[in-house]
Amino acid sequence: MTKARARTADLMFLVASLIWGLAYPIAKTALETWQDHKFLFLAGRFWLAAVLFLPFLGANRLQLLLKHLKPGLTCGLVLSAAFACQYEAFRLPSTSGEVAFITAVSSLLVPLGMCIAFRQRVSRWTWVGFVVAAVGTYVLLTKSGAALSLGLAGVSALFGACGMAAYIILVGRCRASGGTDGSPEYQSIPLLVVQTVTMASICSLLSVVFEIPQHGFPTWSASPVLGIAFMAIFATGVAFYIQTKFQADTTADHLALVLMTEPVFAALFGYLLRNEQFSARMLVGALLIFIGVVAAEYATARQSMSGPPKNVKQAPDAACADGMVS
Repeated sequence: MTKARARTADLMFLVASLIWGLAYPIAKTALETWQDHKFLFLAGRFWLAAVLFLPFLGANRLQLLLKHLKPGLTCGLVLSAAFACQYEAFRLPSTSGEVAFITAVSSLLVPLGMCIAFRQRVSRWTWVGFVVAAVGTYVLLTKSGAALSLGLAGVSALFGACGMAAYIILVGRCRASGGTDGSPEYQSIPLLVVQTVTMASICSLLSVVFEIPQHGFPTWSASPVLGIAFMAIFATGVAFYIQTKFQADTTADHLALVLMTEPVFAALFGYLLRNEQFSARMLVGALLIFIGVVAAEYATARQSMSGPPKNVKQAPDAACADGMVS
């Protein structure tokens, strides 16, 4: 990968992070109306997103979908579990910022998972950035003078974070170079189509089995309808495509570090759209996250300019994932 492509990828990931940060308060508001229909909400989101992706498949659609069936199903199953936990956290008493902060744990789990599962090297400066950003996340998550504690919403969000981390690593393997020309083994759009159809199908089934028999059909109103539209078009269509398209131009650990800005955007939009708390302590935490990301970016840029250290075997690029949150 070239330095210019990596820089472009990082900027695009920042855009995706901003979109996913905005998605938290929007989803929280929508689920206040559809409190007992989170799977129906997710089903609507992913069916609409799948329809939006279909026109971009191009020629040989059936052949492409069959080729991407196994990885798409695997990624869809993992991400469905992650979203189910995350949206359960939205439904329980919590703020959109709190859920986003706990979900940011997924970023910390990515380099650890890479080291354990694939023995892929994570740079020293990336680890430094993660540590600083982790401290910032802790400051954001805890209230002044209080110890870190997790209620049911926090535990659910934590399980969702683990699922998100697994998803990033899994899709990273799918997007690893597999062609003779160095191109990714699997293409972005077919992978996204199979993935979103898988998630839409699972969520539809869960809604029919568990939600509708007990609670009936929800009342349609502007908040959930607009929420589904935003989540499908922007949080899934645009942001997931950005991640899928550009992740092959960077590494999974680098992507995860940039995505640690997501809870900052979630807290800011929660304050602007839902009048949620955004204190001076939270501002300090947000600044620490950005400092960690910028420091790692700067150090990586300096290192790439000076070349790799002598007598150090370079690890292969970490295969990067295609999509998150929210």
